[in-house]
Amino acid sequence: HPAVARVRVLAISEDPDEAAREAARRGLEAATGCSVAPPLLHPVHVKAHPAFLPALAWERARGRPYVAAKWDSAAVRARLAEELTGAPYDVVWLDHLGTMVFLDDVRRLAPRARVVLDEHNVETEFFSQLTARVPPWLRPVARWEENACRAFERAALEAADAVVALSQADAAAFRQLAGVDAALVPPMVVPRRRPFAAGAPAVCFVGALSWRPNAEGVTWLCDEVFPHVVAADPELRLLVCGALPAGPGGVRVPAAWRRPFVELCGFVPDLESVYRQSFAMVAPVPTASRSATAPRCSSRTTLAASPSASSPCGATPPSPSASPKARTITSSATTAPPRPSAPCREPSACPPGADEPSHAILQT
Repeated sequence: HPAVARVRVLAISEDPDEAAREAARRGLEAATGCSVAPPLLHPVHVKAHPAFLPALAWERARGRPYVAAKWDSAAVRARLAEELTGAPYDVVWLDHLGTMVFLDDVRRLAPRARVVLDEHNVETEFFSQLTARVPPWLRPVARWEENACRAFERAALEAADAVVALSQADAAAFRQLAGVDAALVPPMVVPRRRPFAAGAPAVCFVGALSWRPNAEGVTWLCDEVFPHVVAADPELRLLVCGALPAGPGGVRVPAAWRRPFVELCGFVPDLESVYRQSFAMVAPVPTASRSATAPRCSSRTTLAASPSASSPCGATPPSPSASPKARTITSSATTAPPRPSAPCREPSACPPGADEPSHAILQT
């Protein structure tokens, strides 16, 4: 936009490899044209990085909820001070609720800048789900954390000069929680038609596997769905693309993913090679916030790439950009696992009424 003179990106990273962080920085600069500061090492998935647990416990003891405490970092505060005193800024865009722990620093160092909070989810909803999911003896603790998160989220929404929501449902939730009218900026993708990959040997999932709903979805797919698929077509593979969850001893791979039909690809810089191997994409997401914002980000990218199938949480509520041809996989725990028909990898095998052959992959 001609009114934007410059954009500077300050990011954190969980990758302990400095060379990998620098490569990611250069890639982001090349892709966006923005100036990107060297990413700072700071894990927000603290369970996978126990060395940071004492600092988290200290912040939690000071009264900060987990969703905020895990983001706080002296190194980030120092770098933020360098950036904000080194040049004037009209807008400071805080991405994710937890980054609002730096709001006081931003107000002090850049008092004229407008602060935009980009909310990727209704974070309180995740803690409400946690409260319902944990054993009864843990529910008082979970409810305490849920209430702390709700109070922090409400205060953050009220304190920001503007709030961005990724869905109408999220915007409605923010209005109900804090009386804030959020700007709706849904995730956008540019669909590009690809020729149907007749005979392609794989189905593909793309998503960050450190994100709990994505990891749960892949586990459910491996345990409950794909064994029925490979029973119909033993040569079919499931490509799982996305940064794998890290742990203190390296990458953590759940047992459910260690199946003969699963190929773990890790982070893939260029997905075109994956799309060429895949005749369909899947977005199996069993849980998310009430609006299923995160799954819809994955789903929209998926729908733009290939014929697709999704679980209800990943496919609903429908959006104007969602393909009406996507099939839905049931993820209800009270129903039997879906038993798909033979995967439809050849145009001649397509069932009547299917607009594209590979949309029959997980027909129930």
